[in-house]
Amino acid sequence: MMKIKFKISLLLLSVLCLTSCSKTDFHISLFIYNSSDTFMKGYSELLVSTLENNYKVSTYYAEGSQSYQNDQILNELYSEDNKLLLVNLVDRLAAKTIIEKATSLNKPLIFLNRQPLANDLKSGKNCYYIGAKPESDGQLQAEIINEYFISNENFINSDLDKNKNGLLDIILIKGEQGHQDTENRSRNAIDTLMKYGYQVNILNTSFCDWNRVQAEEYIAKIYDEYQNDIDLVISNNDDMALGVIDYLKKLSTYQKDVPLYESYFPIIGVDATSVGLEAIQNQEMYGTVKNDYEKQVEIITTLIPILINNGSMIDFPFTMDSPNCFQTSGIKISQKNYLNL
Repeated sequence: MMKIKFKISLLLLSVLCLTSCSKTDFHISLFIYNSSDTFMKGYSELLVSTLENNYKVSTYYAEGSQSYQNDQILNELYSEDNKLLLVNLVDRLAAKTIIEKATSLNKPLIFLNRQPLANDLKSGKNCYYIGAKPESDGQLQAEIINEYFISNENFINSDLDKNKNGLLDIILIKGEQGHQDTENRSRNAIDTLMKYGYQVNILNTSFCDWNRVQAEEYIAKIYDEYQNDIDLVISNNDDMALGVIDYLKKLSTYQKDVPLYESYFPIIGVDATSVGLEAIQNQEMYGTVKNDYEKQVEIITTLIPILINNGSMIDFPFTMDSPNCFQTSGIKISQKNYLNL
């Protein structure tokens, strides 16, 4: 954990060197979909602490309401202050109207974490998206799972196959319906496991909206029915994975001194939040995929001065993955490698 914190500190220092050392009067407005999201909390804290060295920053939380966020954005768009908007949408389908308004008012716009539709994004002026590669996240989850089971042959010929049916029986906990990361992470994790030769059987699945409490309530409802069959839990993020862990730790069968993935089944998340990494360190969650928001913050802080000064993107040091879109690759973290990070 100390090594990870040290790396973040070094990254923060390098990002600050990319921008002017003197603070300007330029005003940046940051809109976050919900203040209770653990991942976005860490993301926004790093982003704000970086930007505040050079710009005036105002942060707004929509608390899960797109209409509320629309009002917040419109108020800032029509303010007389010179502005750039950073938007973590509640509903990605709301992007089109926001892009149209920002373009008409000549205000630069960067979307974070929740990706607008490609045609909407391309339609705007000085409009970009920065986020993770959800397809890669799912594939890396499958790699972690395969490393745990070693191979399908090893899985079906060992006690890892709980009910000896030759199938990899999975509980799949999805994030938010309509969010691009939800379906892309889920689909690519399952597809990659099948490419490794596993016969996948989804025992049960549910949307838990990235929320730890909802995931705990969900697993509590289904656990008695599936407890003897579950070989694996795949979660679209760490918080929901931790909700499953919270439930298992309340059971009478829980053994504090035994790795939780050995007592029950491996649980795999995404994000590598501080609490997620703590769960890996405590041998509760087997693995996660780091959503590299430090790199995303670096891209954002490099892009901002270009947008506000009408600069050129010709020598921009980061490569677009698609028009107006920058996406960072995930990093595998598991019981095998977390001490080396």
